[in-house]
Amino acid sequence: MSPGPGAPGSGSGARRSGTAAGADALRRENEVLRARFAALGEASLRIGASLDLETVLQEVVDSARALTVARAAFIATMDDTGAPEDFFASGITEEAFRSLLHDALAVELDVAQYRLQNTLDQQYAAWLLEHMED
Repeated sequence: MSPGPGAPGSGSGARRSGTAAGADALRRENEVLRARFAALGEASLRIGASLDLETVLQEVVDSARALTVARAAFIATMDDTGAPEDFFASGITEEAFRSLLHDALAVELDVAQYRLQNTLDQQYAAWLLEHMED
């Protein structure tokens, strides 16, 4: 005869402890989500508390970094020509940020040069195909 439910050796204790562990994990996850939502709400209030664009952008960068648990974050505004104008950073020294920015702009320039060359190569190839004699 097998032991009844809850009797020693029935295995239900292991199930209960597994269920308790699952419930504990869900409670911890719920607490983390509540804290993140609270932080998001606080960030929204701080961002909306100022009419100064620079203050707002700095708060956006600081809040985004905190909410995503990133080591560093930055945002750039662009002028009318599309060139970077103002930069706002969080969690990074000005020197490190400038170095990162220099590297990013160098990569952007390399990509732009590649795209231009690729476009010119395609246009030249198309011209050759159009003007080839049979």
